[in-house]
Amino acid sequence: MKYLKLTLILICMVTFVDRTSAQDFTTPAKYKLESQEDYTKLEPDILKCIDYLEAAPFDDDLDKQKRANAFFMKWLTGTAHVSVEILPYVMDLTKENKEFLLTFMGGWTKYALENPDSTEKAACHLAGLKAIIRVYQQNKTVEEDDAVAELVTLDKEGKLNDWLQPKLKTK
Repeated sequence: MKYLKLTLILICMVTFVDRTSAQDFTTPAKYKLESQEDYTKLEPDILKCIDYLEAAPFDDDLDKQKRANAFFMKWLTGTAHVSVEILPYVMDLTKENKEFLLTFMGGWTKYALENPDSTEKAACHLAGLKAIIRVYQQNKTVEEDDAVAELVTLDKEGKLNDWLQPKLKTK
């Protein structure tokens, strides 16, 4: 019983610290993106930026979100380490909530940075979809979206990868 309480306390602490750090993200004030080394140095900041953008409600502190979005996109368009593939199904999923396109790219990027040896694009697509699902479920300001609600159901049933595979073959 003692260990169960300690474990629960630790889980709560880790969850709280993780959410706090995501909320506390500040776009670096002075950064340069002139060489690939500059991009590599900023990878930890990019991961924090992605966490922040996933955790922040769409209508909260818009200036801070715009700065974070711009920082992420500037980094993403110049880095040689990550190349996000946007297929038609992604565009279909972002019709109701345009912000989901950036969410998808963030999920993809985070997976790619955390798994540098992986060459599986399907895993990156799946990571992008799971990011959309997380944001859809936790963000109260998201528009209702039947297509994303279907993804939530598929994910709960363990069928998300089965849904994704045919979409990857239509390149």
